[in-house]
Amino acid sequence: LRDVCASFEALGQHSAVATLALACAKQSDPTDSALSFWGDGAPAGDARETVYRKRMDCYRCVLNMLDKRGASAFEPRVLQQLPRDDALFQFVLFDWLLEHGQSAQLFHMHEPLVEQYLLVEPRTPEKGDMLWHFYVHAAQYGKAALVQRELACSRDMELSLPQRIEFLSLAISNAKVAVDMVRGRGSHGPRMAPELSIEEEVDELGALLRDTEDQLEIAQVQLDIQQQLRSRGGHETPARALDERLYTVTELYDKFAEPLRLWDAVLLIFKASNHDDRSMVEEIWNAIVRTVLDDEHRTGLMAVSSKVSQLGRRLYPSAAAFPLDLLVTVLLDLAHERPTEYTPGFVADTLLQSRVPHYAAFEALRNIYKRVDMANTVAREIAALTAMWIDARGGSGDSQNMPVMDVDAALSLYIVNATLGNNI
Repeated sequence: LRDVCASFEALGQHSAVATLALACAKQSDPTDSALSFWGDGAPAGDARETVYRKRMDCYRCVLNMLDKRGASAFEPRVLQQLPRDDALFQFVLFDWLLEHGQSAQLFHMHEPLVEQYLLVEPRTPEKGDMLWHFYVHAAQYGKAALVQRELACSRDMELSLPQRIEFLSLAISNAKVAVDMVRGRGSHGPRMAPELSIEEEVDELGALLRDTEDQLEIAQVQLDIQQQLRSRGGHETPARALDERLYTVTELYDKFAEPLRLWDAVLLIFKASNHDDRSMVEEIWNAIVRTVLDDEHRTGLMAVSSKVSQLGRRLYPSAAAFPLDLLVTVLLDLAHERPTEYTPGFVADTLLQSRVPHYAAFEALRNIYKRVDMANTVAREIAALTAMWIDARGGSGDSQNMPVMDVDAALSLYIVNATLGNNI
């Protein structure tokens, strides 16, 4: 066969080489046992291996011819002229393209066979990456999202945690596109599950989207833990373990955040899981504040405000991790504890920098006013908050939602109480 193919090749009859070689391959294996052997992952010692090798010898004649043609062999017109009725040859051809760094050519090949090729075991990060690109190229965004989420959650593939997070982010984007496409095109566009009704498929995609968004939130907490461990030094082993897979919130809390006293991460876990433990959250916030105050490189209340608002931007509006009444109390206590550092607006500005809306900050402060020991400071804070609200009224956002009548009534009450010297 090699001699005959060489003769055809010398005459420039390249299509004849492919036709003859594939015909011989088919004749040597009329039952396609070599294809099933390949599909089973080519198990060692299998009786089908002998016929598989015979077919590989036939295919080698075609691949040798392509090798000799150099860069022209990778042109789409050349590849599309090769016979397409031999699935095993197509898979061997795909292998050959990958070996030569021509993975992009697969997107122009016979679609069902490319999908089957990329799905066959063993699955690798490279094939997984190509599979979701293939689905995107084919406008099958729902399937692309499923593959990306599977890659992110894999325990067998060596991926870094940032790579896993990137796959989750891509999966969310593709799931959103898939939902819009199914709703917009219905049965006329590519479908993830054509056997389902439009409504059922939208529901499935919606569930995939919600689950992946939840998983991304937890994975970002995992990344925070990893970064904190590496910044501390001496924790490289647990930091590397966080690359190996995605952990549940329970695992992150039990194995990393709680035993290593990573309080920021504990609060993020409480937010992600909506775990409500008021006494523990109060202990954690007090520990965070004391840690900041004990740091000689930071500046008192200004440093506390910066730290609280930095966390607040990630935690608000979680009542489990960022309860406004608790934070207001903690900040007011600090104002009383450090009167020389305190300036009116310390609490209000910290809340606003945490992206707490003006009206929510107002309600939280007003609810504390009934405490006699806090009344004067709360009145100053509400006055400062009102000034900030007035300054912000020309802009957009939550400043338009302040309950004006309530603010006016509260300020009138504070003026009366201050005049009477009675802060009740």
